[in-house]
Amino acid sequence: MSDGRVDLYIDGPLPAKGVLSSVRLTVFGLSITSSWGNGHASVYRGLLRELHRRGVEVTFVEKDVLWYAANRDMPQADFARILLYRDRAGWEDLLSTELGRAELVLMGSYFPDGPALADRLAGCPGLQRLYYDIDTPITLGAFATEGGTAYLRADQLPTFDAVLSFTGGRALQELRERWGARRAVAFYCALDPETHRRTDPQEEFRCRLGYMGTYSPDRHAAWESLFLKPALRLPDRRFVLAGPQYPAVGLPANVVHLQHLPPA
Repeated sequence: MSDGRVDLYIDGPLPAKGVLSSVRLTVFGLSITSSWGNGHASVYRGLLRELHRRGVEVTFVEKDVLWYAANRDMPQADFARILLYRDRAGWEDLLSTELGRAELVLMGSYFPDGPALADRLAGCPGLQRLYYDIDTPITLGAFATEGGTAYLRADQLPTFDAVLSFTGGRALQELRERWGARRAVAFYCALDPETHRRTDPQEEFRCRLGYMGTYSPDRHAAWESLFLKPALRLPDRRFVLAGPQYPAVGLPANVVHLQHLPPA
């Protein structure tokens, strides 16, 4: 703590366990309860588990939507309170309680009610506010062409004390110089080593080549070149594709497609 405010530990290693004790962090994110088509879940789980170990009191808020409700692979957590809301009334009740108890708020990209939340946070001058962009290239592209995204307007970026970005390099400069971020720091992809670790091979996943990721049109050409074409050229070898939303096109018979692969 410094002058009654929470220091931002984003330029070096985390402090020792206990140093952050009593800090109350509330995270508003896409989803931590379901990894279905959602790479954010693994990032949040690893990050918040470690912050909990360091003494942070963590609350995670997400919107209760059908596609995640039907595919929850972590409905509860031993390292965080998880709060779900469904509608505007539930959202207002939750905000009135959580914004009054939190010392530090982190809003993640693709949070469904991001613009409304950012406006509310801007009206809480005593609260330290972070924006965590797990989708920086998408955000910057939308800022340039449309003035904002469904989860954040460009004019709201300067209202946060700092922007944590999955993307470093020139993106940080653009966040500061073009869009007015007070502070922009690279905060790269992470995972929980207790979940994502080396294990004994499982026969169902053995293959010549595997690819895991949600389908995205901007990755189609690379996916086709590096995965699909090799599978077509090696019909006697087994390939495994894991991830949702792929086009309804015929995959080769030697490709096994898993719509969802939970982190465990």
